[in-house]
Amino acid sequence: MTKDKSHYENLLKYLESHESVAAKPKPPEIKKKEKDQKEHSENTREQVRKLTKEMVKETEAFSFVPAHVKKKYPTEGFNVRLFEEKLIKKLIEKHKKLQSYERPYMSVTEVINCLRACYYHRKKYSIDLKKKYNYPYLYLKRKVGDTVHETIQDIYNFDEVEKTIISEKFHVKGRPDAISEDIFVIDFKPTENFREDVDPNHYEQGNIYSTILNTEYGYSIQKVVIVYYLSNFKNMQVFSNKVDMERGLEFLKRGKLLKDHLDNSILIDPIGASEKECQYCPYIGYCQKDGYKEVAPPKTKDKVTKEPKKQIEKPAPKKPKKKKKRFEYGDPSDSFLL
Repeated sequence: MTKDKSHYENLLKYLESHESVAAKPKPPEIKKKEKDQKEHSENTREQVRKLTKEMVKETEAFSFVPAHVKKKYPTEGFNVRLFEEKLIKKLIEKHKKLQSYERPYMSVTEVINCLRACYYHRKKYSIDLKKKYNYPYLYLKRKVGDTVHETIQDIYNFDEVEKTIISEKFHVKGRPDAISEDIFVIDFKPTENFREDVDPNHYEQGNIYSTILNTEYGYSIQKVVIVYYLSNFKNMQVFSNKVDMERGLEFLKRGKLLKDHLDNSILIDPIGASEKECQYCPYIGYCQKDGYKEVAPPKTKDKVTKEPKKQIEKPAPKKPKKKKKRFEYGDPSDSFLL
């Protein structure tokens, strides 16, 4: 019994000695080391969070989320959202590339649109590219349009195609799709449905080409021909309109006016603007601050004085219902790399 008691006491002493060691406070240098390790770990996490936030911010211009993503379509084998992001990147790259060019001449599409928007664009006012390029398939539509033009030009027997013309007098540059029989200027345009009449802007564009060719190149262009091809490629429409050189010269004067304002850094009035364009214009904030209300744009675009006569080669047997068309704003100067 005495022996067992002795063993029991020794065991208690052993346990007490180890408990005292365990309860013994840590030396200051160990505490400091552990604190430094903890702070380093927290700093590392904070850096990771910061870097992640910066990366997200850099790529947010391409973070378009289309409607079908909400429907959770399968992406195995082909990631649709990734593809759309790449399309948007292509559009933004093209925008930046265009901004890098030196363009001494105004484009034909610039002089028929809002001159103030062209001024902001040429002066490289910053805009929200994510908002401007929120429709990724615009890049595909442009590529398809280029291919359609090339195919028609290869097959049809035109006298000249993609002829670059320059008005030195008015500092305007353009490129009609085709010239035929020395009397027709021809442009090809896409359309979703059969049209009742020609788009005034499309006529103005061809009429300006014709005016430059007649006054500065010795041509005798008599008709502006707009060929609309349906986006489903089932049919085409042809509209023919007489050349109005007086009207063309009035638009050409805008080119010289815009160039003078750009050269002297004087803000130009919103000549040629429309309410619809103003509503979707990416420069609307600048315009409002710069006296938008003082120089109000016209409510509607000028109408063609002489209504074009419609010539439909194959009229549709039944007119399809018109779908509500999505308006997409594009800088007028995007059409030409001048």
